Amino acid sequence: MHRNNMKNVVELKDYYFANMFNITRSLKTVPIVWEEIFNENIHLDPNAVVHVWKDSRDYSILSRVMKSGHPVLFSSCWYVNYIKYGTDWLNFYRCDPTAEVGDDSLFLGGEACMWGEFVDETNLLPYTWPRTSAVAEVLWSHTLNENEAKHRIEEHVCRMRRRGIPAQPANGPSYCHY
Repeated sequence: MHRNNMKNVVELKDYYFANMFNITRSLKTVPIVWEEIFNENIHLDPNAVVHVWKDSRDYSILSRVMKSGHPVLFSSCWYVNYIKYGTDWLNFYRCDPTAEVGDDSLFLGGEACMWGEFVDETNLLPYTWPRTSAVAEVLWSHTLNENEAKHRIEEHVCRMRRRGIPAQPANGPSYCHY
């Protein structure tokens, strides 16, 4: 930092990301950065996509990022490794950033994510399903209706089980006709 006359860590990050963006440009790829880089006012490549993954229900960052001209990917409240007892797919379904972003073309969509510290081959698929089905409902549906989604997700759990995917029950004990 001293050799390059950098006064603080933000200037160091600016230097680092300027080099990263040069590399992504030379490779003709689009860089994706986490929201911290945006929040710290690091100079972003004009084409950089900002991945909003923190502050689960604070959708205001989506508007701030898009007003700056950057596309957004969203996953804040869709971390499927945060499991609660009972029918928890509703927690993922009730996270709806589309009210904040409307039909803004800079909102690219979202993704369900999972940190892997307590996940292995024995619980990966049961953790994933039906929670990610709820995320898909939010991203693909134009009108959300919990009662209708409940039946679709239950049906999808049965479909997955018929295909050998060990999905958890969506709405408590249930029966799938195979």
